[in-house]
Amino acid sequence: MSSVEQQQPGIGMYRVYDLVGGAAPSLTSVPVGLYEATGPYPTACQDYWATITGVTDLVKPAAGDRKYAITAWYPTTATSGRRARYLTETSNDTAMATANAAVYSGLSSTLIPPMAAKLVNSYLNAPIRTDLGQMPVLIFSPGRVVAREMGSALCEEMASHGYIVLALGHTYEAPSVEFPSSLEGNITYTNTTTEYNNMMRQRIADARHLLANLSTLLGNGIYQQMDLANIGAFGHSYGGYLAGELAYVEPTLIKAAMNHDGSPGRTGNDNFAATNGFAAPYFFLSTDDNSRSDPHWAPMKALLTGDVYDVKANGTRHYSFMDTCTLVPAGSKALYCGSVTPVRGIEIGRAYTLAFFNHYLKGTTETLLAGASGSFPEIQFF
Repeated sequence: MSSVEQQQPGIGMYRVYDLVGGAAPSLTSVPVGLYEATGPYPTACQDYWATITGVTDLVKPAAGDRKYAITAWYPTTATSGRRARYLTETSNDTAMATANAAVYSGLSSTLIPPMAAKLVNSYLNAPIRTDLGQMPVLIFSPGRVVAREMGSALCEEMASHGYIVLALGHTYEAPSVEFPSSLEGNITYTNTTTEYNNMMRQRIADARHLLANLSTLLGNGIYQQMDLANIGAFGHSYGGYLAGELAYVEPTLIKAAMNHDGSPGRTGNDNFAATNGFAAPYFFLSTDDNSRSDPHWAPMKALLTGDVYDVKANGTRHYSFMDTCTLVPAGSKALYCGSVTPVRGIEIGRAYTLAFFNHYLKGTTETLLAGASGSFPEIQFF
């Protein structure tokens, strides 16, 4: 598929795909690959890219100026049209699928075909709804060395309920991040304390840069529909760790933070949240992999001054709330996703993420936050 990069006054670089004539590949035989969102609004997505000029990349200093990617997910008025591909609209789909599949030990050959073939439910580059007024904004971050695309189902879910979700692509840390003129792979990981800390510092810097430049980075009328008084942060694993760090470093902007099974700190890292606490409401959704036992959690929990939800989803594992469980073969689902079915893990992640942010960013009353629920017997409050 061909594409052009456009620069409009006041708008960051973004890609507009040529869907005229024979430019688009036939997708009639490629199934939609994500569980449909439950909200009342159809959704759309669009990719954007940012460069932090004059700031050297902490993850890969030799790369020079830091650059990162964003996928915006949002409600749309569109009810028909092109669905976006899961990974890319370009010929990089197999290369990206290969890189992303390599994260999962022993599963590369089985993950590549379905990941490369997937479509999302969202329409590509469709217009944002304007009849809902300004909508709350969510920053989403994936796990360490995991692509942002692996959170697509959750991002679509939130968008279908009237949120604008901005998913961060962590360049040189994620297995692959596509830019208009390049496909950037990950560094050779050394797993040192310095590397871990630099990755988190860079994630914080990327998110803060995005928050400070929303009006110039986002096009298609997205910025104009943002309710900047109601911004939340959430993520999986290292991305959940980032959500807490953002709540500390941006206390005026971040009104609620949620962590999907991520250790809330790491020995040797700056650990702003775990060391100092913060005032924003915080939801810690853990799994049988027991991120609750992380030595940083109890001290951090004691320092938090806002509402705290310390919750475990019994029967789940680290990837239960991510798209991973729709991709791995049946024989590996228990290893990555626990004893619950893939659809159940996604239902749990969606339900509690929606309830939490609905309450704190939209002001609704949410019974799921009150404690044990007959609808979700897997959930245990602490």
